[in-house]
Amino acid sequence: MNRREAFKRTALALGYTISAPTVTLLFNKCKGKTTPLAPTVFLSEAQARLVDEISECLLPKTDTPGAKDIQVFRFVDLMLKQVLDVEEQSKFTSGLESFDEQCQQEQGQSFTDCSKEQQNEFMQSWINSFAEDPDNSHASEFFKQFKKLALLAYFTSEEVGENVLGYNPIPGNYEGCLPLEEEQKIWSL
Repeated sequence: MNRREAFKRTALALGYTISAPTVTLLFNKCKGKTTPLAPTVFLSEAQARLVDEISECLLPKTDTPGAKDIQVFRFVDLMLKQVLDVEEQSKFTSGLESFDEQCQQEQGQSFTDCSKEQQNEFMQSWINSFAEDPDNSHASEFFKQFKKLALLAYFTSEEVGENVLGYNPIPGNYEGCLPLEEEQKIWSL
C-alpha cells in the first residue's frame, strides 16, 4: 500500500466516525425528540422543563438573551435544593403541578407542549384569574415566588451582567449623583 492510499483510507474512516453521530442526531431531531436539559439536583426533568418554559414566557429572547439562554431553571433548581426549606419546596412544586394541571384543562395539553401563542394566552388568563379571585392565594404566592427566583437568576447571571447591564469590573471613584444620558445602560453591580 502506498502513502496516498493510506491517506484516503484514513480520511474515509475519519469521515465515517464523525458523520455517523451527526446523522443519528439529525434523525433524532426529525422525530421531534426534545434534547435533555442539564441534570438537576431537586426538580425532575419534567418540572425543570416546565420551569424553563414558564421563565422563557416571562423573560423571552429579544435583542437580549432569554431565560432559556441563561438557563434560569438551573438557578431555580439550586435555590430550591440549597436555600428554600421543605415547606417552601413543597409549595413551589405543588404550585408547578397545579399550574400545569390548569393549563391541561384549558389548553388540552401540558404547558411545555403548547405553542408560544398558547403559552402566552394561558399565562395571561392564569395571572388574571388569581388577580380577580382573592381565594386563589396559593397561585398568587407561587407566581410571586417563581417570578422572584426567575428575575434573580436572570439579572445576577454573568451573561446579563456583562453584556446587557453596564459593567465595569474595576470601578473608579464613587460619584453618587450622575445624570443619565439617553441610551445609557443601567449599571450592574
